Amino acid sequence: MALTNPLSSFIIVGCGKLGTLVGSLSQANPVAETLTTRTHPELTQLGLIPRIKSQTGRFDHVLFAVPPSNKEDYLKEIRRALTLWSHAGAFVFISSTAVYREDSGKTVTESSALADSPRAQLLIEGEKWVLAEKGTVLRLAGLYHRTSGPHIYYSQLAESPLRGDGLINLIHYEDAASLTLKLFHTRYPEQVFLGSDNSPICRNELVQISQTFLKQNTPLCRFLGSEGPLGKKVNNDFTRKQLDWSPTYSSFQDFARTVASIH
Repeated sequence: MALTNPLSSFIIVGCGKLGTLVGSLSQANPVAETLTTRTHPELTQLGLIPRIKSQTGRFDHVLFAVPPSNKEDYLKEIRRALTLWSHAGAFVFISSTAVYREDSGKTVTESSALADSPRAQLLIEGEKWVLAEKGTVLRLAGLYHRTSGPHIYYSQLAESPLRGDGLINLIHYEDAASLTLKLFHTRYPEQVFLGSDNSPICRNELVQISQTFLKQNTPLCRFLGSEGPLGKKVNNDFTRKQLDWSPTYSSFQDFARTVASIH
């Protein structure tokens, strides 16, 4: 899924796992902006063009994949990233399904009601700025791969105060990257999309599958909670139809079985 733009027309602000993966898959040799030069050799090997944050310039396409920090710094970064955009292409803002209000186990879609928690409001404010500039928002479910994600987090815990039947929505890093790239092929100004595998899983099942298929040699985390939020079921059928996209891994179970069959 290569971009056909000049080398200088695509910049990634926030070269963590997702941003770096998007850049390496784009085959467009995007500029990768970092705070220091520590990761520059690795980024260069992946086909990205690293630069430090203090450099300037304008780009047709911008991916903003910076995780939320404190409010002042995060919103400042969004404003700065928007000044890098020429508006000739797409500005894609990576947000989260944490913005949704639902927590009783019901379904949410791209247009569902939003939450008023401080974390949600920070993301929502950032989304509003991007949409006002005719950018695009992509709200992602929980990201994971073989060595990172909630299955790894819970494998390191003996117990948790959360509900074992509480729902988690997921999307594999590779699927999130392919979905993100879709948004740079056709511009979708002022639109909100969702990234999820559409297969919510409860915490109990997540840790059981991890131990069975991924052969995590640790005791299962015991979830002690019986009350509190149940979570939500993310459905992104609209996004799939609009972008003609579907994930490689249709569920965490599918991913685990695939990994087990390889090893």
